[in-house]
Amino acid sequence: MVSQEFIRDIFYSGQFGFSSDVEITNKIVFLINQNYLILRQVFIASKSEYLEISSNQTLLESRSEASGGGNTHVALKLLAEKYLQNEYGTHSLFEQPFLGFIPDVRSTDSHIICECGHTDNAEKIFTYLRHPDIRYVIQIPYPNDEDAKIFGYEFQAQSSLFGFLDMESTEKNQQIKDILNRR
Repeated sequence: MVSQEFIRDIFYSGQFGFSSDVEITNKIVFLINQNYLILRQVFIASKSEYLEISSNQTLLESRSEASGGGNTHVALKLLAEKYLQNEYGTHSLFEQPFLGFIPDVRSTDSHIICECGHTDNAEKIFTYLRHPDIRYVIQIPYPNDEDAKIFGYEFQAQSSLFGFLDMESTEKNQQIKDILNRR
């Protein structure tokens, strides 16, 4: 069982802290706890490697395709790229439009999306997971001061997820219609 605080800290990490709708994080918690969504922690890198990359200005400048955000954000993107290469043998694209969003890192085969650091809209994972090519969405939060390792959190849809989300959407639309009809 995961908690709302745990999910909040995965998506809303770093200096920005939590600045989103609690309803979204509660929805993700519910979906994980009810087995509509699978969550798995994956090791991305050591914190020392992350700190080394984020302070290596020469490296950061040479990897302009990964630019966008501060040094620590770029470091997470470069670590995500390395993880996808080592774990799945796939190359990556940085900051390329996909399904109306611009994910930080996407595998070239479009099987995996990585969002790094603070994520303004956690609900976009559902849009990504609905795409038939997407197998996993990995959220890689900024580490805390006490963290020695960088972990990512891999989300995978169960086949029942989309039926549930469609039903939820239908119910919300009906509630809106009911409110409008009462006017």
